[in-house]
Amino acid sequence: MADFYPMMVNLKEKLCVVIGGGAVAERKVLGLLEAGADRLVVVSPLLTEELQRLAELRSIRHKRREYKEEDLADAFLVFAATGNRAVNHSISLSAAGSGVLCNVA
Repeated sequence: MADFYPMMVNLKEKLCVVIGGGAVAERKVLGLLEAGADRLVVVSPLLTEELQRLAELRSIRHKRREYKEEDLADAFLVFAATGNRAVNHSISLSAAGSGVLCNVA
C-alpha cells in the first residue's frame, strides 16, 4: 500500500457516482450512504433489489442506462463497479483526466 494515501472525506453535498448495479455496486452505495453521502447517482441498466428499493425511496438517483463519460461531470468521487474490466479501466482514465477521485472495484 506504499503507493496509496488513506484519507477521510466529508461527502455531504458532494456528487458521488457509482457505475454498476450489481452486488459490488450495492456494497459501495450502502457504504457511501452510511458515510453521509447525500448526492448519490447510480448508473446501470439493471439494479439489485436493494438498489432498486433505494432508488424508489429516492435515497439514490438512478440513471437506467450504460455509462457515458459525461456521467463524471461535476463528480467528486466515482466508483467503477461494472464487472467489466475494460469499462472500469475506461472510467478510471476518464476520472483521472477530469481530476475526479476514482475507486475501481
